[in-house]
Amino acid sequence: MDAQVLSELHWIRVSLVVIAASLVVLSLVGMSVLMGIAQLSKHLGSRISFADQAKLMLDRDEPKKVIEACEARLVEHPADAEAWWYLAQAAYRDLQLKRALQALEKVRDIRPDWTTIEQLAKVIEEQLAQQVPEPALHVVPPPMVLNVKPASPYAPKDASGGTSADGELTPLPPG
Repeated sequence: MDAQVLSELHWIRVSLVVIAASLVVLSLVGMSVLMGIAQLSKHLGSRISFADQAKLMLDRDEPKKVIEACEARLVEHPADAEAWWYLAQAAYRDLQLKRALQALEKVRDIRPDWTTIEQLAKVIEEQLAQQVPEPALHVVPPPMVLNVKPASPYAPKDASGGTSADGELTPLPPG
């Protein structure tokens, strides 16, 4: 009986060591998983959405940066209504009124349920109506001043400094 009891005690001891080792391994795996979840939630919590980034840039009065960010976003996601919305707002703040109105029309196409579009569109349309159209600039060459060389040094002079006699016409330099 002593040998049988010792044999059973030996197996109980081996079983307890295996159970303890398993608990240690499970504890380490559990802690690793929890730490991974904590890191992931930290990472996800620190990530700012595109809309939040655009809003922050607008709050810092950086409309040109918002326009660049929206254009980059729209290359990958052309149906992103928020990107079009922030593009419209940034273009409006950068006084690119026609561009802002075009972006609002894209928002209207994508999300007709957004009612705030109409308010901003109305403001922009009113401002466009009040703008004085830019004059068309044409390049006009400077006037040519003609000098008439007299046929004779004794020819009478007229009021413009040229001669009334027939002679060769040559342009004078301006000024």
